[in-house]
Parts: sequence; C-alpha cells; structure tokens
Amino acid sequence: MNSQTESRTSDRQQQTMNRSASPKTDEKHITGEDFYDMVSDVSKSMSDYCAKRPRVAALALLAVGFFLGWKIKPW
Repeated sequence: MNSQTESRTSDRQQQTMNRSASPKTDEKHITGEDFYDMVSDVSKSMSDYCAKRPRVAALALLAVGFFLGWKIKPW
C-alpha cells in the first residue's frame, strides 16, 4: 500500500515537472503595460470623441446617469 502511494506521488511530481518545463506558445499573457496601453488608448479615443461631439457625449452621460439612478433608486 505504501509503495503505491509513493509511486502515485512520484508520477504526479513527474507530470508537474513536465507541464512546467514545456513552453506554452499558444497562451498570450497580458502584462500590466499592455493593460495600461489599452486603457490609455481608450481614454484618448473617448476624450477625442468628446472634444468633437460634446453634445452627444453630454447626452450619453445624462442617459447613463438617469439609467443608473433609476436602477439604484437612492431615495
């Protein structure tokens, strides 16, 4: 019984080592810099749009505020 447990443990350790040693080329890892770049791009795009169409942006913000206030019902 003890030898079976030891063999299972060694098999698991070997599988873990094989998984960690194999290169993962299919997975894309997102770093903090990528996320920061994405957020800054979206922020710049939104500010450009708001500068070009301030009325549409104001109406969109008003609509979002109305909808959230209606759903939250703070009164």
